[in-house]
This record gives sequence, C-alpha cells and structure tokens, in this order.
Amino acid sequence: MDPFNAFNLSATSMDSTSMPATAASRQKSCNACVRGKRRCDKSYPKCTRCAAKGLDCVYHKVPPVRPLRATSNHNATSASNLSHHLHTAPAVTVQDSPEDGSGSDHDPHPDFDMDGLDFVGFGSSSSGPHSSSSGSTSATPGTTLELDSANLDFSVVDLLNGADVPGSSIWSLPPFGEPKADFPAPIHHMPTLQPRAQVIRRDLSALSCNTNEDECLTVDPLLIHDPQSRVGFVLKYITNLHLTFAQTRALPFLHTRLYRSNLPRTVMSAFCAATTYANRTESTKAWTYNLIAQATSDIQKDGAKAETAMDKLARTQALVIVETIRVFDGDFSLRHSAGKDRHILLEWHHELDRIREDMEIELGTPDVASREHPPATWDSWILIESLRRTCITVASFLCMVHILESTIPPMEIWKTSMLFTASKRLWSAGTSVEFYQAWREDPQWYIRDNKFDEFWQYARPEDLDEFTRLLLITQVGHDGVEHFLQGESVPVA
Repeated sequence: MDPFNAFNLSATSMDSTSMPATAASRQKSCNACVRGKRRCDKSYPKCTRCAAKGLDCVYHKVPPVRPLRATSNHNATSASNLSHHLHTAPAVTVQDSPEDGSGSDHDPHPDFDMDGLDFVGFGSSSSGPHSSSSGSTSATPGTTLELDSANLDFSVVDLLNGADVPGSSIWSLPPFGEPKADFPAPIHHMPTLQPRAQVIRRDLSALSCNTNEDECLTVDPLLIHDPQSRVGFVLKYITNLHLTFAQTRALPFLHTRLYRSNLPRTVMSAFCAATTYANRTESTKAWTYNLIAQATSDIQKDGAKAETAMDKLARTQALVIVETIRVFDGDFSLRHSAGKDRHILLEWHHELDRIREDMEIELGTPDVASREHPPATWDSWILIESLRRTCITVASFLCMVHILESTIPPMEIWKTSMLFTASKRLWSAGTSVEFYQAWREDPQWYIRDNKFDEFWQYARPEDLDEFTRLLLITQVGHDGVEHFLQGESVPVA
C-alpha cells in the first residue's frame, strides 16, 4: 500500500515549484504586526503601529523560485525517506489493507499525533531535514511533492486584511440581516404593536356656555323631557338624589367619611325620608308623604340650632335632599309647601357660602391647584370640598326650579365665586394614605366659576368624577362628555 494514498495527496495539484512565487506567501503585513496579531496599514518604510511603538518594521520578503528537481535518483530517495518516515512515525497508526489479512483487527478510530506530521511541513521548522524534502505518489512517479513549512505562511492578520489581497472576494460577507445572493429573504412574522395612546388637546370651542353666561336663562323648559339634552340630564340627576342617598348614604357633594364619627339629626331625618320615599307603594303613599313633611319640619327645627360649620353644612345638605322630593314628586301639596319654605334654603345657602369663604382664607387656598400645597389633614380637605360642592348644588337646584317655573333666578344665588376640585381619585379615596398618594401623583384642577378650559384641554377620562361630569354636561352636552370618556376630541360643527 502506498502511504500517499492514506492522505489522498495529489502531487500534480500541490507542487509548490509549479506555482508562482507570489502565491507562496500572502503576507502583506509587517512581521511585528503579524506577531502581535494587530492590523497593519502597510505604510512604507514603517507602518503606523511600529512607528508609534518604536518597533522594527520588517516586511516579509517573497522567497526565490526553487528550481525544478526532476532527478530520478533524488525522487527515489525522497520517496523512500517519506515512506520510511510514515511507517516509523510513532504517533501515526496506519491500518493494513484488507489484502494483508488484518481486516478483522481494523480500528475504526485511528490515533493521530500531529507531531508526527512535521515531516510534511505542518510542524515546527526544527523537524530535521525531512521538513524540506520532497515526496512522490505511486500514481505519478517521477513528480515531486514539496511542502515547505517556510512557504506555508498563513496568518489571521492576513485574513483580516484580506480585502487588500487580490481575489479576496471570498471573504466579503454581506452585512448582517442582508439577504443572501440567490436566496429569498426570510419572512419574520412579528406581532403588531398597538400604538400608545396619545394625549389629545381638545378644542375649546366646544365649551359653548363660556361665551354666553345668560344661556341658562333662555333654556326651553320643554327640553326637560329629553334625557340627552343638558337640562334633561341634570333634571334626571336631581330627581334621583334621594334614591342614590338611600342606597349609598353618599352623594357627589356629600362624602361618605363626612359624618363617620358623628351623624347629625338633620342628616338622619333626611335619610329616613329618602329611604321611605324610595320604597313607597300605593298602600304606603299616605304615610310616606306624612313622614316627608315631618322630616322637613325636624330638619328646619334642628337646623336653626346649628352652631358649627359641620352642623350648618349638614342642615343644608339634608334640606336640599328633601326639597328635591317635594318639588319633583308631582304632588301638589308637597310642591306648594316646598315653595313656601324656599327662602329658608336660600338663607342657609348664603350662610354656608360665607363659611366657605372664611375657611378658604384661613386655609390659604391658592389660585391654582398644586401638589406643593397638600392639605393639613384628609378630613379638613373633605370638609372644605363638601362645602364647595354643596354650595354649587344648592345654587344649581334653585336655578333649575326657576327655569322650570319660567321665572328669572335671583342674582344673589351666584353672588360669590364658586370653586371646587375636579379629581375623581381624590374624592373617592378610601384612606388617608390613598388620598395623599393621589395628591402627589395625580393632577388636580380648580374649577372656578364654571370655567373648564384647562380641565377640558388636558384632563384624562379617569379624572372625571360624578360631580364634575354633571357640571361638564351643562357645558358640552351629553355626547361631548361621552367623547371625553373615550379619550376622543369632540367634533365641533
């Protein structure tokens, strides 16, 4: 068996003497950059790296062309030496061919020691004289196979600098993500990302009531039968105050925590009247009307003794609740008695408004809502905000009654500046921690004299509480508020 066949080497294709001298070595970089495995800019006489570090810049020289060795004696000697070295190399185990009768002992995993291949130029330069000797194959006798270790110069730096070598297009890979030459680009099915919600700056022209302060005086009373109209929606809300209070003991102007520790008698009387009226039947109708009349009398009697701000707030809230029952029930006697007692509600409203003004001055309420001025306590904010909202509710109720009667409301109803805080999270907070957290995190708006400009432009749908929603409907209508709750801009004709 010819040892060359084990390596499948072709002398005709790898004869270094038949190749040009420039192909024996492709090293373009200087020796210092090659040893340091650094990129060389190949400047002459010194590259930039060697000049900067003070190194000797020596470029690799192309070895001279070797003469052809065609002597048959030398070929025979080289072949015998190579064959002898192959058979005597301790680290390379070559199995016998089947003709030798050793097929049963064939090892499918022969052991190879790369040190034993130094004779073919793959080892170090100190491999002895065989490192530069030639060999021949049995297929083409008379030809030489010369693998000189000095001529097999391959450097990683040359690979990196391969762009400067002619014919180096094989290393020119396309950029990452660029489709290959003859292959279609892969299609990646990525999930479609939903666009983030954008802040909509709403058109102020939708706030039509701001341009006409006397519009409430020209409302057609017949619109009260249309629940989608502004006056119809407000009227529906007012007529259901007693039902909401009976079911939740709270209202948009009466906080659930307001009377947690001390429940005034006036509020208890109003609660009894509202609960009885909400559960009335035809058989209990007479008793229900008598109870409402008695509850109104008790509220007026106990309210006349009120001294503190909390008691005066409670009597006003209780009286306006029973007044909504007496005015909008439809019973002639209840409505007539409500008309006679209306001056009491107006008087208590004025007194409560003065208390609110004094408390605003005492607390130093700023002109603009700010997170930098939190209230001293949660209860103090609940009290002042309930005062604000109750004054607005009483004035709105009295104005609605005059509109339905086609009479002009007295100007003293709105003789003072009206103010309240628009913030659902502040009003619906269940604990002091939640309240102060909402104060720090959420924006607040002071709605003064029914001016919703800033709130309308920048508020979020989740900032709209029930009280603010009711007053905003009087400005933009029911459809306008629905667009607001959807985060949409209101179409303006």
